Amino acid sequence: MRAKVDNKGRITIPAEFREKLGIREGMEIDVRLENGVIILSPIKNVAEKYAGIFKGPKIEEDVDKVFYEEVEKMVKKHYLR
Repeated sequence: MRAKVDNKGRITIPAEFREKLGIREGMEIDVRLENGVIILSPIKNVAEKYAGIFKGPKIEEDVDKVFYEEVEKMVKKHYLR
């Protein structure tokens, strides 16, 4: 499939691809260049990525908050002295 680049350097991801990958407006996309190929990958939010592994909070914002608090504790414990 082909896409055109507009005057601001943007392309449109075909609707079929967006639907298959669950890409929605406002989502972040990982963009990499590997061996001369541009690779786009959807980035799921923390709540979607780790749904079901946390005990307790059920609301997305609470899961994100707990996750980032735990990451911060781990970084402080292992990397900051």
